[in-house]
Amino acid sequence: MSQTQQSFDADDLTPGSVWHREKKGKIITATVLTVSNMHLSEELAEKNPPQVIFIDSRNRVCTMGVDKFLNNRQFFNVNPVVEYNFTNIMVDQAEAEEQEELQDEGGIQDLDLTNPGDVVGNSETTDDSVVESEDYDPVPVRFFSSSNSAQPQVASETLAAAVISYTQRPSPATNELVHEFLVDASQLNEETLRKCFSTTAANGSPVYSAFVLNDAMYQWERFLGIYPMYSGADALFMVVLSSIANFNFTEVETAETVQVQQSQPVVAEQAPSAGEPEIQIPVQTTDANQPSADSVAAQIVQ
Repeated sequence: MSQTQQSFDADDLTPGSVWHREKKGKIITATVLTVSNMHLSEELAEKNPPQVIFIDSRNRVCTMGVDKFLNNRQFFNVNPVVEYNFTNIMVDQAEAEEQEELQDEGGIQDLDLTNPGDVVGNSETTDDSVVESEDYDPVPVRFFSSSNSAQPQVASETLAAAVISYTQRPSPATNELVHEFLVDASQLNEETLRKCFSTTAANGSPVYSAFVLNDAMYQWERFLGIYPMYSGADALFMVVLSSIANFNFTEVETAETVQVQQSQPVVAEQAPSAGEPEIQIPVQTTDANQPSADSVAAQIVQ
């Protein structure tokens, strides 16, 4: 179904969603931040209807009624940077309020880790029982899809939790930046990973096309494959992606090449030995004043 046939409502106005409308042959862009007054009761909502808070094409913060906003607008894609930043603001605020409530209720207490009774689930360990933890520290990465309503088969949180490490390296020969994600194979198998990144494997379903790591956003153009790796007995997968990049390398001037011409070998003239007679080859020369053979023959006949 084409976009012109789709109908949208307030649930589609997610943070970071980008919407287009045409005006006098030009495309006007609006990026949604959030929808206000969604928590109000029906009675209060009638007096204070929900408003779309968005950024227009001139980077101005605006508000508009939901119905009016959706009129003649079509969903385009999701801006992962706006979605990530705004979602983090809301999560951080919610966590801060929760911490304040726990402190007011006396729910947060300092634990004395030297006292075994303060540690939940503590048990004595003997020399024969050693507790080892092989859990990996999570990589602070978030994956984003270019789709608004539909999502890939694996949630972004589930995919991020399976990532063990991330490596980035340049490829100047192809003008690409290569992204390598090391994924725990015990959490996600190869087929599932392919459906997250490969449009062919997803069979029309949306795939992830961008990620945010340490406040830096990256988008990739090519899915290069999934390769197995092993760390001892642990099976891992390396997901390899690439994005276009421009590399400016400073060229080092090389010394001017000096061409050396090979000299011809010199053959020393050997003098004839004392026992061998010197052979001289007479050289016949032509004298301009000397009579020719024909004139000499004519004089003899006379």
